[in-house]
Amino acid sequence: MVYSSNCSNSIIKNNMKKILFICEGNICRSPTAEFICRDLLTKANLAHEYEVYSRASRVDYAPHEVYAKSIAILEEHHIPIDKTKVSKTATFAEYNDATYVIAMEKYNIICLKRLLLIKDDSKISLLTDYTNNVSKDIPDPYPNGDFKKTYDVIYQGVEGFINFLKNKRTS
Repeated sequence: MVYSSNCSNSIIKNNMKKILFICEGNICRSPTAEFICRDLLTKANLAHEYEVYSRASRVDYAPHEVYAKSIAILEEHHIPIDKTKVSKTATFAEYNDATYVIAMEKYNIICLKRLLLIKDDSKISLLTDYTNNVSKDIPDPYPNGDFKKTYDVIYQGVEGFINFLKNKRTS
């Protein structure tokens, strides 16, 4: 299965809660989180309530394709992907419209706040906030090549986030 990152019905799209994943370049971690989140929302019958996308916290990376090793590990785990996705830098409008802004590491939050001149960062969280992970930063697999470890930590974080959303619906 392949997802499309475009929603053709703007009325439905505007009523959906928006989940924005952030990493430095939007080529490894945040697209991985985006695709895992879409998959888990679909499996939880919640996909109709959320629009999920990912962006970079820096301007010097976009536009690039999602890194091949990220795609390979997603395919290995049978996570549907959008092969047309290219990296994009976050905009203030996207940040403003997002219900949840979830960063992969503290440095991403710093970069995003500088990039968009954000004063109120109360809707920003770290993906590991939804896990029992002691380390708050998800390691960037691009320089060290450990895409499996990064995938595992991201999956745990997204799974925890989906549980958070489910609990929020019932409370």
